[in-house]
Amino acid sequence: MRDLKKIIKYSVREFLTEQEILNENIQLADKIYFKTGKLSEQDKEVILRITNGNNYTKLISDFYFYYKNLPYRQNNSIDFYLRILYNDVLNYNKNVFPIKGYDINNTGDISELISALGNRRKIINELQKLPSIATRNLKHEIREKRSKSQLAKYLQDLEHFMAYYSLLSNRDENAQLKIIRKMFKSNVTLDELIDFAEEKENFIGGVEFTKDDVKKLSKSEDFEIIYEQGDVMIVRVDSPDGIKAIGCNSLWCFTYGTGFESAYRQWGNYSYNDTVYVLIDFREDSDSAEFMHVLVKPLTDEDGDLIDYDDEEEDYDIPIFDMGNENYRNPYSILEYLFGENYKNIIQDYLNFGY
Repeated sequence: MRDLKKIIKYSVREFLTEQEILNENIQLADKIYFKTGKLSEQDKEVILRITNGNNYTKLISDFYFYYKNLPYRQNNSIDFYLRILYNDVLNYNKNVFPIKGYDINNTGDISELISALGNRRKIINELQKLPSIATRNLKHEIREKRSKSQLAKYLQDLEHFMAYYSLLSNRDENAQLKIIRKMFKSNVTLDELIDFAEEKENFIGGVEFTKDDVKKLSKSEDFEIIYEQGDVMIVRVDSPDGIKAIGCNSLWCFTYGTGFESAYRQWGNYSYNDTVYVLIDFREDSDSAEFMHVLVKPLTDEDGDLIDYDDEEEDYDIPIFDMGNENYRNPYSILEYLFGENYKNIIQDYLNFGY
């Protein structure tokens, strides 16, 4: 019973404290704006229709006074903007893009606060267009406190990224899911997302990649077309720059760099004797996962015999990947499809990694 009395006593004291703050808030608004004549009784009615006299009355009065004194703002639009700002402060969450120095009782520069709230609102609206995995894995950035200028910069960068992200609508659902999983890694940053999107624009948007495109690239990039028969082509790639150029439509880990794990480090991990082979099937759409395959390990042993890859092999032993970076337990089925019954000779003559 005593504990219950303590809880009731504490709750009453807490309620009175909140009521006192509310009264002080309204009294402060009266003192600064209404009793001084800066705002009229009609203005007060507009403000109270929005706040119902709650703790945000002084802050909304600050906003109202600011808008009313803007020479280019029409009076009949003030109510519209006040309601938006009231919703911003009423639903403000300190864990979602918090504003540095945010304090409804000590607002500082009103124009800066209005700008910060506006940028924060736009950022949140943009993020709501992304899948839940994005906001979940951006949580560290979402919780970081930012100033008005920092929020403006983040919004600018986010809109830049969203322009690339919108290209995903061109892809089928399976391709979208693969790209989204690759893009929104755990603890990813917006800078990393922009790096990924800029380097993978073609893959994200499903841009066509033709024979002529490959041949033009081979004149300036570090790779060579070593086999072409009908709609099938083999390209030998000898550097990370070469694989980034020809594999721009893929999700191969060594085809994108700076923001994510370095493409150069991945090239060292996955190439064999600084070489990989790209097998291109122009019968497939260039945004299809089957359009290109990359071979990263030899298919023959020291005696020239085919290596037996089976379901028990570890992932790191798998030698061939499609454009979605999916691996294959049996690479020979792909080669037989591409080159027919002559595929073993193709391996010996063209895919030998310098043997």
